[in-house]
Amino acid sequence: MILFSYSFVFSQEESNSNPNGTFNAFLTTQTGFFIRDSNIGAIHTPQYDHQLYGGQSWLDAMYSNWGFEFGVRLDYFQNSNLINPLGSFNKQGIGRWFIRKEDTKFGFEAGYIYDQIGTGIIYRAYEARTQGLDNALQGVKLNLNINQNWHLKAFAGKQKKQFDVYESLIKGIALDGFVKASDTSHFSMAPGLGIVNRTIDDASLDNALATIATYPKANQFLPRYNTYACTLYDQINAGNFTLYLESAFKSNDVFNDPNALRQDDQGNLYQAPTLIHKSGHVLYGSINYVKSSFGLTLEAKRTQYFSFRTRPQEEANNGLISFIPPMSRQQSYNLLSFYQPATQEIGESAFKGELQFNLGENEETILHISHINDLNQNKLYREYYAEGSSRKKNRTILASVQYREYNQQVYEGKPNAPLVKTFVLNLDGTFKLNEVRALRVNLETMTTKQDQGNWISILAEYSIAPKWIFTLSDMYNGTKKKNYNTAMVTYSHLSNRVSLGWVRQRAGIVCTGGICRYEPAFNGIKFNLEARF
Repeated sequence: MILFSYSFVFSQEESNSNPNGTFNAFLTTQTGFFIRDSNIGAIHTPQYDHQLYGGQSWLDAMYSNWGFEFGVRLDYFQNSNLINPLGSFNKQGIGRWFIRKEDTKFGFEAGYIYDQIGTGIIYRAYEARTQGLDNALQGVKLNLNINQNWHLKAFAGKQKKQFDVYESLIKGIALDGFVKASDTSHFSMAPGLGIVNRTIDDASLDNALATIATYPKANQFLPRYNTYACTLYDQINAGNFTLYLESAFKSNDVFNDPNALRQDDQGNLYQAPTLIHKSGHVLYGSINYVKSSFGLTLEAKRTQYFSFRTRPQEEANNGLISFIPPMSRQQSYNLLSFYQPATQEIGESAFKGELQFNLGENEETILHISHINDLNQNKLYREYYAEGSSRKKNRTILASVQYREYNQQVYEGKPNAPLVKTFVLNLDGTFKLNEVRALRVNLETMTTKQDQGNWISILAEYSIAPKWIFTLSDMYNGTKKKNYNTAMVTYSHLSNRVSLGWVRQRAGIVCTGGICRYEPAFNGIKFNLEARF
């Protein structure tokens, strides 16, 4: 469920034409009332033990006038388990502010900045609220339009850490261009290059030195203050073809390898989480072909030692400077998305392809394949997926089948866990009953002999446009004989949306765009609000 998605675009002419300027605000609230349920593991966290309530809210406001844009965001965390799934986070304050100005030649932005270079491999400052991520850069960015086709930007600052910042300094510069042979040509290029430098603060480097000093002499090294990452990228358009290529390199850097091999003083190797000192690279490419009712997308990627963070002590999703594109299909259905692979920044060799074509005017077919290995060609993830949909005047039917293999040892850190192999069938139908009423029914089944075993998911959704949606759903684990059911009502009015429901939710790993987090089991009442002013 996407709980936050917005974009404001204002022109200087509009601001000048309105002497009072333009003001917009957007409020998002996520609230849970927790009720213990030991049967599904909804216990032993502060929310279940004594707090009984938890949630988070964000209020975004932006004012535009005189060619400037001013923005502020107020963040409220109250007994929240979003930051730490097993803990409770309580804090409120200004989560973001910015001042932005653009004209035909020069622009600047100061405050908390979201931006990226290329696909984000060497630098991406972004927010993903449902994942508890906010990697804004607190600093200054300058933009220079060299001419109509070439643009230069430079930035410097420190990465946000909730209501604080990391002390390491991040600087970067990027040049983006556009080249076309002629106005009538079907060939064009959009090349670019970028460089990012991170300087570790003294306290973090001293902490790393103290840790390295405890290692056997064979594993000791002297880390550097400065690490540099550079990337070259180009998007080539030729008729119906679009080709994107990017090559990124990172100089020697100190970072944590959770599966590193240490060598003791006798020369014996053993596996243990270790700070290591390596250079890294990422090679990424994609090609798209679209013509009429036919589309083909191919992507490939190779990653080696490309962990790029604000400080070497950070792990999991903390302190990420880079964003490495995921190589699996992003599924939205319950069981189709059950096992999603997290991007492996230490080492990964991956390929995926997707073919879309129409068999008739209202019939579409999708075929997808994903292959992910480590650099020793050990199997990490496989997905084979086929989908067909048919649309008529009063009904839409979608059917899909998926076979998947998932390495729990790597993705979930479970020693000696077998490779999970799943087979999923999905059937989704929407039936229009009259001009405003519709019924949607979804049925999924997943069979597997590993991990949690077999599952069934059933959902029924009755809508009365444009205001009401009533939802009943149940996920049933046939192996462990457990139900996870939901009853939800959603009301929408203009740009406002409110939902209230009883939710019984399983614990598991939730991934978005290759970034994953542990989602604890939930039992109780959820209330969500989105309001735009």
